[in-house]
Amino acid sequence: MSLVNNMLRDLDQRRKDSDSSSGAARLFPAREYSSEGKKNLLPIVFAALMLVLIGLIYFWTLVSGSDVEQRLDIQAQSSLSDSDRIVQELEESIAIAEERESLVESLENPQIAAQGGLQEEPNRIEPAAANFLRGGNDAVESATPSIASTSRQDRAIESSELPQGADLEVSVDGPSSSMKQEPRYSNEQLDTIAVQEALRLLANNETEAAYTALEQYIIGNRNAHQSRETYAKLLMSNGRRADAAALIEAGLDLVPNHAGFKKVKARLLMSAGNIPEAVATLISRAPDIVVDSEYHDLLASAQLSSRDYSGAIISYKGLLEHDRTQGKWWYGYAAANDQLGNSAVARQAYLRSMQLPNLSANLRRRSQERAIALGP
Repeated sequence: MSLVNNMLRDLDQRRKDSDSSSGAARLFPAREYSSEGKKNLLPIVFAALMLVLIGLIYFWTLVSGSDVEQRLDIQAQSSLSDSDRIVQELEESIAIAEERESLVESLENPQIAAQGGLQEEPNRIEPAAANFLRGGNDAVESATPSIASTSRQDRAIESSELPQGADLEVSVDGPSSSMKQEPRYSNEQLDTIAVQEALRLLANNETEAAYTALEQYIIGNRNAHQSRETYAKLLMSNGRRADAAALIEAGLDLVPNHAGFKKVKARLLMSAGNIPEAVATLISRAPDIVVDSEYHDLLASAQLSSRDYSGAIISYKGLLEHDRTQGKWWYGYAAANDQLGNSAVARQAYLRSMQLPNLSANLRRRSQERAIALGP
């Protein structure tokens, strides 16, 4: 038994020794395998990191290069746009300078000035034209106002030179883009220039030439109202009343309420003794007194001549409210009140008219006589 037991203990000891030795063998190679594995992975990880870093650097380089190129492109475009703008401004400056030089040359050239209607004031006018331009002394005195008196518009035509506000049309000719100026006038301005030319001819005693110029211009321009009115006044002042009447009637057919035509027609009617019709012509759709005081002066005179004293008082009162410095209007107001028996008002108006220096000598004498007759 003891031998068996010893053998069993010996086997058991061997088994333990074998177990312990096998366990040690298993553990030691495992530790060596782990260390070698870690040592083999480090180069691979390092290489991968280097590749990633190189890729990032390459990508950043591409992005930075594109940004730089874009900025350079923008700067180049900005430089080009700035240069284009500077060139354009220089071209515009040169064009403006050439335009001004052309305008100065056109104004300094006498021939161009004559074509543009630059005329000096006439120094000498024949008697009929002088009467036409001056107008009558006193409408109330003769009870039929001077048919040659002119409106404010006519006086403006006489004293004006080149019509103001004329448009200037600029055209570009040729590859050099040189600027040329061409005057362009409205129909009203051309009408005014035609009247100026006719007055210049009258100043040179070229009456027939003036008449022909106005007639031809009216034929070619049916809406030449200033030329028509001026021509009718000239015809009327030379005794050609029938021709003047036909010319004015044609104008009234075009513009029924034209104030200038109505004034000429009223004067023709008053010179023919048809004063009531003259009043009817003027009283219809009269313009504002501020716009045309001559129109209302003619109306008041026609009313006084036709013995419409109440209407004359209204018209003269409106004229005096507009301008209290006109002696003839005070006389007309006094005469209308005198006829209606308003002695106190009439005498006061007579005295007031004599205080004004623009009252004619004949009307001053009549005013003095009536003021004395009406008593203190």
